[in-house]
Amino acid sequence: MVNLLRKNRRKLLSENSETKPSRKFSRYIAYGTGEIVLVVIGILIALQINTWSNQQQEHKQEVYILHRLSADLNKDISNLEIRTKWVKKRLSDIDTIAKMLENPDKSDKEKFLALQTNLMIDNYFVPSRGTYDEGISSGKLNYIKNDSLRESIFNYYRAISNKRDNDNVQYKVTNELILPLFVEEVGATKSMIKSYLKADNQLPELDLNKLAKSKKYYQLLLYTKGEVYQIQDWEIYIKSALELRQHIEAILSSFDKKNKADN
Repeated sequence: MVNLLRKNRRKLLSENSETKPSRKFSRYIAYGTGEIVLVVIGILIALQINTWSNQQQEHKQEVYILHRLSADLNKDISNLEIRTKWVKKRLSDIDTIAKMLENPDKSDKEKFLALQTNLMIDNYFVPSRGTYDEGISSGKLNYIKNDSLRESIFNYYRAISNKRDNDNVQYKVTNELILPLFVEEVGATKSMIKSYLKADNQLPELDLNKLAKSKKYYQLLLYTKGEVYQIQDWEIYIKSALELRQHIEAILSSFDKKNKADN
């Protein structure tokens, strides 16, 4: 179309010298109109190219963000699975400790001491949310065009941020209740200090018969059993993370298929 307008313009210029003034004026009008049309077409083409270029850049950002979110979700899933497995082992150890205290005279003190170590460690989940937080602060999450996926991402991170009450409670229970009781009932004994510091001391020996009658020690065990609620939360988080990762992978797969079709 541009070439056609240029040909018409040259034709008008060549004919201008051979025409009457009245016809010259109309030809000038036609010529001017053609120039305006050429400029408008040029602007529209430039805008279209610029829009296409911006869309391509935004799409690259979208793909990059989705890959990073998927990687963060993999970290969350792995982290949660490891912690769930570890806490289940600790809950099993508590059952073993309780069984040993049913018959303290026949229980192996060294084995009993070895089982105490896990009681002192707090356990809570910290999500990998670097990509999400960066996307929120920079506005880049808006590059994700799929409304359903974007809403699922928001819902996941809102859930793991706002519904971690059991993690927060268990953290406080471990540090403010379990540890003081542990030090008082088990930690400050000759056997435990010798086990950790590899040095002799003048503290009293650990007496399993006495410990079997200690309300404070059983209180400690019951506090630790509260981690069962953490596991319930973590299993919900794992399910949510798996579903979100699957949604992201489906979108990325659709992008790959479209790219192959276009090429």
